[in-house]
Amino acid sequence: MSTKFKTSRDIAKVLAGELLKNPDQSEKILKNFKATLAEYNLENSLSYILKQAQKIILDQNRINKVKIFSSHPLSADQVLKASVVLTKDREVEKELVLQEDLIGGVVVEHKYMIYDASLKNALGRLRAGLLKS
Repeated sequence: MSTKFKTSRDIAKVLAGELLKNPDQSEKILKNFKATLAEYNLENSLSYILKQAQKIILDQNRINKVKIFSSHPLSADQVLKASVVLTKDREVEKELVLQEDLIGGVVVEHKYMIYDASLKNALGRLRAGLLKS
């Protein structure tokens, strides 16, 4: 990387661009990228840069990534319904995360939005309302 970058996000944009242009060379690109980060003592930024590059690539490919937290496994239909809450017209990449402390319901994360339909949240709101009265 001969260009000077101002932020890790700038680096992620370049990486994403290279991966989008040459998807068949992704292994080589990532290997060279890792070596370049090491050369500039930026290894601690690797995780952040890769996450940012992934977001850029998903956005370029018009794919939304949705993370669904549930206290128990969900059926494919339930996962689909939960993911449609925050996304309407694009293909959705879904990740289901089991989180037992939710008690029931789901929490759906998409980009910077969170839809919290968990029993834990409902009980918390009820408690806050009762304490306020």
